[in-house]
Amino acid sequence: MIPMFLWNVLCGMFRGSTVSYCSIQSAGCSVKKTHLKKLQVGRAPTCLCVHLNRTSWAPEGYLYKNNHHTTFPIQLDASTLLKRESCSMGLKYMLCAVVEHRGVHNSGHYLTYRRCGKKGREWVCTSDTSVYAVNVDEVLKAKAYMLFYSRKKVPLSSCLAVEP
Repeated sequence: MIPMFLWNVLCGMFRGSTVSYCSIQSAGCSVKKTHLKKLQVGRAPTCLCVHLNRTSWAPEGYLYKNNHHTTFPIQLDASTLLKRESCSMGLKYMLCAVVEHRGVHNSGHYLTYRRCGKKGREWVCTSDTSVYAVNVDEVLKAKAYMLFYSRKKVPLSSCLAVEP
């Protein structure tokens, strides 16, 4: 099993990947085109939501759920992703919730781990009609489907301006 790290996933999205496809221009003449697909952010969000696509194609041609664990941090520094040195202190995020899907590709159940308490040091797991306390180690072991990070409040107005 190859370990996956959230940071590698995010860097790959910002670095981009080449997408090639054929374009029909005239009767029977096709031209192969190549484009770069990448994520760009003009302004740092207050809530950073990361969806980890767990659907994969098997070589035999059917869909399956990728069950590899993706390591994710409690604190995320996104300043290097946006490459704006002036904002380096304003792009820190804290993990506030994790959604986990248990089951197979087309069937299963969702659980949500979320931060709670007056100082946000406690975690609970919610599942349909039950809510129970969990420790942070259990949260970090979850096979995340979605991650929700809340931006730390650092007053840097320059981080909110969109560059031309």
